[in-house]
Amino acid sequence: GPKTVEKLHALGLQTIADVAACDLGMLTASLGSSGHHFWRLAHADDPRPVDNTRERKSLGAERTLRDDIVGAQAVLEKLAPIADEVERRASAKDIRGYGVRVKLKTRRFQIMTRQAHLPHPVFAAQDVMRHAEALLAEFDLSEPLRLVGLTLYDLVDPDDPVQLDLPLEAP
Repeated sequence: GPKTVEKLHALGLQTIADVAACDLGMLTASLGSSGHHFWRLAHADDPRPVDNTRERKSLGAERTLRDDIVGAQAVLEKLAPIADEVERRASAKDIRGYGVRVKLKTRRFQIMTRQAHLPHPVFAAQDVMRHAEALLAEFDLSEPLRLVGLTLYDLVDPDDPVQLDLPLEAP
């Protein structure tokens, strides 16, 4: 937290390498048991078990391209097989997404993303591509691109109850 950062900076420690090189006795004298914990982490010693039960928040894939591409049509051609992969993975995990995100990286390594939240969850490649194509209109596609990607986010189980859209006023 912010207070610990202040204490670390006051000790002249700015990086993980600084903590790793620091005297353990000095660090524990200044920070108590947290000092020992940070020192161990800085030495790649973390006894905590890996927790793989976290809920998945997104599912996607991306490709770094051998040759840069320019323009919407070229991007769509590269996104189509990625959409197929996303569909296979979502189907295998039996999940759907209420959102579609497109990620592009320029030749100058600038990362650009656009996303759309959807009224109904999707997973099929054709649906993902339909939304991805609409999102491409929000990008400047005149600069050469070196990476393209697609992600489903706001994931749900297809058996989860769905909130229906009901009109607020009588027709």
